[in-house]
Amino acid sequence: MNIVRGNLRRNSLVDDPSEFSHTFDNFKAPEGSKEAQMKALARSIAGEYFKDKTTKFNTLMYGTPGEGKTHLAMAMLNAVNKYSDPPQTCLFINVNSLFLAIRDSFDDPTAKWTEKYAVRQLSKVDLLVIDDLGSESAMNASKSEASNFIQRVLYQITNRQKRIIITTNLTMEQLKKSYNPKLISRLLAGSKGHQLDFSGIKDKRY
Repeated sequence: MNIVRGNLRRNSLVDDPSEFSHTFDNFKAPEGSKEAQMKALARSIAGEYFKDKTTKFNTLMYGTPGEGKTHLAMAMLNAVNKYSDPPQTCLFINVNSLFLAIRDSFDDPTAKWTEKYAVRQLSKVDLLVIDDLGSESAMNASKSEASNFIQRVLYQITNRQKRIIITTNLTMEQLKKSYNPKLISRLLAGSKGHQLDFSGIKDKRY
């Protein structure tokens, strides 16, 4: 496997390894449904990333849990990773897994996922998925401290990385309440026309 294309499986932090198998082909979307509409939009946006690795914009996929956001985000990444020529480095990061790994590094000097390593890795790839933004807020009882630390790390990443696909179960209003304006500005950079509202889709997990 090409070393660039292999980066996706080698360095990603997924909630469940089965997520690597998510593609457009195995995303169930009845004709005429909102799922089909989201799938078509995601495929179109993936095409924009695929055709020109210098194009810089973020994509936001939001709605309640279980609507297929993670599936389509991985499908977009898999498509770009498989077909781009020359290859583009792709990375899928579950945000909760990321911050748990960084926290673990505080007590383990040999740990791979330090804050510095995370910022460097996530900033240098050609296309990044940040999955389940907002889930990290439940990590710590000390919400304000966690929030400051999390926002600092996310700001460093989004200030450097200009091609991010973000999934979240938060509404736009909740996002703006959860993160400071400077970070929101970075998260939403270039996302006009690239925001997918999944609300109203039946939970696909059951």
